Amino acid sequence: KLLERLRRLDSQVTDMLSYSHNGQFMKTTVELANFLDRLTDLYRDKLVGFHYPPNLSGQLFISEDAVIGALANLIDNALDAEVGHTKVVCDVAVYGPNDLKISIKDEGAGITTQEQQRIFEPFYSSKTNGTGLGLAVVKEVVNAHDGKIKCTSEIGVGTTMELILPVVISASAQPSIRSY
Repeated sequence: KLLERLRRLDSQVTDMLSYSHNGQFMKTTVELANFLDRLTDLYRDKLVGFHYPPNLSGQLFISEDAVIGALANLIDNALDAEVGHTKVVCDVAVYGPNDLKISIKDEGAGITTQEQQRIFEPFYSSKTNGTGLGLAVVKEVVNAHDGKIKCTSEIGVGTTMELILPVVISASAQPSIRSY
């Protein structure tokens, strides 16, 4: 429990520092395969299923730590929302000529329409121990990469967070269009 609390505290501090960057992140070229390995390693012992084409390759121009942190925030939120032993699903695909499409889906309680309108506001949280910075930072990271984020949710069914980031420099995989 102590390690989990330290992880959450570290996450909150990281969120606050990232938010203070005002969208300024150092971007570098990153191999897509290495990026995916790093992300999946974070959740090796958790109920998270990562789906992407086996031949997916290419390079990304991103702030790797910022994007990994944003995705970890979304995956952690999805894990928190899960009921029982269902898996959170994370789909990754190259979409179009230079877009990386990442969808994170849970089968939790869902988010009301009113909450969906506010979830990216700084300091808004529906969690009793939430700081309200996690999704605000996610939005800043997405904006810093000229991307888009969309929340689709239905009460009693679950939530899907979809990111489209125009960060692919080159890709050898066939573009994949997969939607929920």
